Amino acid sequence: RVLVSLAALHARKGLDVLVDALAMLARRGHTPHAWLAGEGEERAALERRIETHGLSGRVRLLGRRSDVGDLLAGADVFVLPAHREGLGVAALEAMAAGRPVVASRVGGLADAVVDGRTGLLVPPGDPTALAAAIERLLVDEDLRRRLGQEGPRRVAEGFLPDQMVEAYERIYRAVL
Repeated sequence: RVLVSLAALHARKGLDVLVDALAMLARRGHTPHAWLAGEGEERAALERRIETHGLSGRVRLLGRRSDVGDLLAGADVFVLPAHREGLGVAALEAMAAGRPVVASRVGGLADAVVDGRTGLLVPPGDPTALAAAIERLLVDEDLRRRLGQEGPRRVAEGFLPDQMVEAYERIYRAVL
């Protein structure tokens, strides 16, 4: 199985929590590959953490990528364990691509991802809960498929570009 995360390598994105969760999963016999696409000041710290946990062969820091669609197409699960998050555009992209999402219950992620319908939400900063949610999707193919199928429908409920522009225009008109 392949997990993917599209996020700047900044502390607020919680990728250290993901690496810790992957270490827990490895101790339980689950060895998914993880592709972390993005750049930022936490790269060196994440590389050290990956090495310390013995995950170098399975967790790859891909840097900044322009082939997001290809990465999502090759992934089984999208993961974003952010401590803080605005809208969560990457999670919306993953849902539009039919990928189930595991994300922190913060900010816009908690609004976009519907727990149990399009993904699984976990408390921020909790590698144990994150590992449990990922494990659930790794072992339950039907759940993974069902959550993935609901993603595009959720995006169509109000997160398509035209819908979002229209919503912003309504807000601006009301303010003016």
